[in-house]
Amino acid sequence: MLDKTKVLETIKVEGLNVPVVPDRNYKIILKKSQKTKVEVIPRQNIKLNIAKGEKLGTYKVYIDNKVVLTGDVLAQKAIKK
Repeated sequence: MLDKTKVLETIKVEGLNVPVVPDRNYKIILKKSQKTKVEVIPRQNIKLNIAKGEKLGTYKVYIDNKVVLTGDVLAQKAIKK
C-alpha cells in the first residue's frame, strides 16, 4: 500500500511541485469491502532549497475511516532555487 520508493503525492512549494515519499513501507491485506485512503498534510511555511529526505509533512492511512498508521512524508529529491 505504501512504498517508500514511490511518490505518494506532490506538495506545492513556491510554485513548484515537490514529490514526496512515505518514510516507510506499509502493506496490509484488506477485505474487498474495506476502503482505504491516504491523507498528506504538508508542513507550514516550506521554503525552497529542500534536501533529499527532508521532512515536508505527515501522512495518515485510513481503513474504513479509521486511522491505522501515521508517519512522515519526505522530499524524494533535492530541489534548489
